Amino acid sequence: MSSLSTKRIAIIGREKQTENYRRALDFFHVAWDVTLSVGKLSEFDALLLPGGGDIDPALLNESDKGSKNIDTELDIIQFQALDLFVKSQKPILGICKGFQLIDLYFGATLIQDLPNPSIHPVTENGEDAFHEVNTLPRSQLSHSSFTSFPDKIIVNSAHHQGIIENGKEIFAFQTAQDGVTEAILHETLPIVAFQWHPERMLLSQNKIYQETGRFAFDFFFSLFNS
Repeated sequence: MSSLSTKRIAIIGREKQTENYRRALDFFHVAWDVTLSVGKLSEFDALLLPGGGDIDPALLNESDKGSKNIDTELDIIQFQALDLFVKSQKPILGICKGFQLIDLYFGATLIQDLPNPSIHPVTENGEDAFHEVNTLPRSQLSHSSFTSFPDKIIVNSAHHQGIIENGKEIFAFQTAQDGVTEAILHETLPIVAFQWHPERMLLSQNKIYQETGRFAFDFFFSLFNS
């Protein structure tokens, strides 16, 4: 991964909401900038779309059916950034909301409020919930250079929305027991995204969770060589 030292990653988000993503990239000694300036994105080698509030349903031509913490300005900027990086075929990592942005960009259908009881939302004390996901074997992935996850892993979860029907050319390689997609790849473009939060897993005190978080970022970094 020595080539990563020359790369710059654009984190499209608000400064106060991106600390864990910055810390995670620092862990791998990768250069990053938090920016909302679409005009500067040509300077970057890759894009990170972080978690956050829910996407404005009006941008999806839908009525509000339980969406929360909407930031329409940020949604528009993130969709614009995503469009630029898709068209330039540069690596993209989406996490939680970023995962949903990517899948929706390619035509997925969003469930604005998952049925209760749900295995996904944060717990009452504000901490992550955890659940098992199933992972397809490496032999079934279109990007064969990716690090292989174990068949079953435990991931954290902090979302009340989800995607079951994925977008065009989007390949689900991790799913939860309730059918919600947990990780995706684009069939041909260097795009990977997780509904769960690998940055928080990586920064946890639990060694197993740390390793799971590392797997996810290694997936992303392998895109630089694909």
